[in-house]
Amino acid sequence: MTGQRRERLRLLVRVLFGMAAAVAVFSVVGAIEIGSSANQIPGLDQIQQENRGTLALAALGGGLVGAGILAGLAGILTVLIDSAPQAPPQPASALETPVSPAASPAPRDETK
Repeated sequence: MTGQRRERLRLLVRVLFGMAAAVAVFSVVGAIEIGSSANQIPGLDQIQQENRGTLALAALGGGLVGAGILAGLAGILTVLIDSAPQAPPQPASALETPVSPAASPAPRDETK
């Protein structure tokens, strides 16, 4: 794996960890908002009041599961990046590839 590709994958790991943190924070905020909301849906007043705590816990649980999945993917990617062998640097173009004298073909005698 080349150094540039390794750095791009490390950036992806950082983004995944950041997204996991954001999902966890938003799930906590959403659970608090659901639990403390005074809004009523017409016709479902009694059911909504009884189940508000359950809905808040479901929102919190779903958010934490999503955050855990993102963090797990980032962790797996980190392990894969660290276990991949480092590739030797590649020349910029094929013209710059060094050629050893033993590898070059013998000159042809075109006088015959």
